[in-house]
Amino acid sequence: MCEDILKDLETDLEEYNEIFLVSGTEEFQDKIVDSLFETRNKKHDKILVLASLEKKPVEKTAVVYRQIGEEAANYLCGLYYMYEFSNRFHLISKMNICGSLFCLEDTGVIKFEEVKAIWTR
Repeated sequence: MCEDILKDLETDLEEYNEIFLVSGTEEFQDKIVDSLFETRNKKHDKILVLASLEKKPVEKTAVVYRQIGEEAANYLCGLYYMYEFSNRFHLISKMNICGSLFCLEDTGVIKFEEVKAIWTR
């Protein structure tokens, strides 16, 4: 199974300009995925969003959403932490790598729009 996930990632990196892996609670994933649809829809890049959340597709957008299983999400998170990726594969999570950003947002030091601006540059 892991080989299939890795092969899918390689194929996706060839097809999409950017890939976002969203990890966390269902509420957090829903907020982030909706935000990516809003902000990335304005760009012409082909974007893939991966999360375990069940979500209806949004039409007429450059953003493609794909639901993945928990095992695939954990494997991709592991790959992300083990290897240095280009700026085309992004992990958005409240854990580890992005924790400090969302901690600042949770405590009111910065606004969610400022956190969003980091991945919409």
